[in-house]
Amino acid sequence: MNDKSNNLWMGLLDTNCPTEVELYEQAFYRAFERASHNRLIRKLWNWNDEVRRLAVRLPYSQQINYVMRREDTGDIVTGLAVNCDCSQAQSHAYGFTAPESDNCTCEFLTLFSVSEYSMQSRFLFWRTVFNDLQKRGYKTAYGTTASKVLRFYTRMGAQVIDQRSIDGEERYFLRFDTSCTSWTAARRLLHDPINASPWNSATNSMFVQ
Repeated sequence: MNDKSNNLWMGLLDTNCPTEVELYEQAFYRAFERASHNRLIRKLWNWNDEVRRLAVRLPYSQQINYVMRREDTGDIVTGLAVNCDCSQAQSHAYGFTAPESDNCTCEFLTLFSVSEYSMQSRFLFWRTVFNDLQKRGYKTAYGTTASKVLRFYTRMGAQVIDQRSIDGEERYFLRFDTSCTSWTAARRLLHDPINASPWNSATNSMFVQ
């Protein structure tokens, strides 16, 4: 996968390169630094505050890691991690279980942005990821989210298949059909500043907030 737009380059993280993984985990940490007090995500991921790195608990060998970089500097400004083995799902930590777990099913682990909050670039990144997942044979994706962006995903076509209250916070378990996502409906919400506001934050994450 290789897509360029507006001095931004989209591709896959080389998880076999320690330097690349370090840059990715540092960007992941910066995106969530201001939310590090949240007990749910504090328990969910591996936080290394000493070196300012953050990682999900699943091995990189089990993930596909999409990144958006600045073409001139190579800095990672957006990242999305996909779990390729739903039999070992991150969502299990919240008590959610996917109805199916096969070679056509994947799980979104997190999406983060650092210093790049353009809605145009976010939609391009998101659409590029979905297209690539379809090419890889993934028909269904699961992910968790919080209340503040739930409407955005349901307008995109996501289905809420479960809901739980954990430590006083609501979490929703979503199912996406990778071939039937409505970008047009989601874009309409951007004209509403109330609905768009959760996306204009340095601590924004599509999934697991």
